[in-house]
Amino acid sequence: MMVPSGDSVIVHCERARAEGDFGPQVLSALNGLRPHLARVALLSARLEMERVTTTTQTLEALGLPAAVLGSGGRVIGANPSLVAMMPHTLSDQPSRLAVVDPAADRLLREAVARSGQTGDMPVRSIPIAASSERPPVILHLVPIRGAAHDVFVRARFVLIATPVVAQDVPSADVVQGLFDLTPAEARLAALIAAGDAPVPAAAKLGITPSTARSVLKRIFQKTGVSRQAELVGLLAGRGLRE
Repeated sequence: MMVPSGDSVIVHCERARAEGDFGPQVLSALNGLRPHLARVALLSARLEMERVTTTTQTLEALGLPAAVLGSGGRVIGANPSLVAMMPHTLSDQPSRLAVVDPAADRLLREAVARSGQTGDMPVRSIPIAASSERPPVILHLVPIRGAAHDVFVRARFVLIATPVVAQDVPSADVVQGLFDLTPAEARLAALIAAGDAPVPAAAKLGITPSTARSVLKRIFQKTGVSRQAELVGLLAGRGLRE
């Protein structure tokens, strides 16, 4: 039977092989239960879809494009702000939500695949480079854990998109939250974004230039850029050139 989420619900009945096949009486009894099972499955699916809709609409009210993703990254529900990012930034494919930018899509695909491994998956922040017309975007992939599965049975992630609009260079605390940086990485990134070269920035932080260069490499890896100018452009909300 099909449910509103697009999934198929299958009720499987079995017994020991030694007992033989089901007889006509048992099959008749099971067929009598079928309409009741279908109604229960439909009501359950509708309840979960209402919860998904409430979640995405709440984030919409906060000005945040968001979607709820199921197993493999398939979209279960999305608010209008996130839908508006399709197809120029995101692509709702039959099997999963994809990012148009290949580098960011690889990071999203790896993060979703890693969720199937043992251990708790941390929140992942995935940067999408700007185009000539659109600012950079940060995708936050938040896994649904623990008791939340009682509310979202099939959902696995909440995806929130944060456009980095042109403005003053953000503080170290904001940079740390956007890109999952350590406090030391965030402080150096904020100084670099404000116009400091690595050596002067190292002096302000009380670290050696070699340490600053090592930290800067880690910042590049986490933000998905490869040059200092690209990092400045990302944090200032300016378009990144290839």
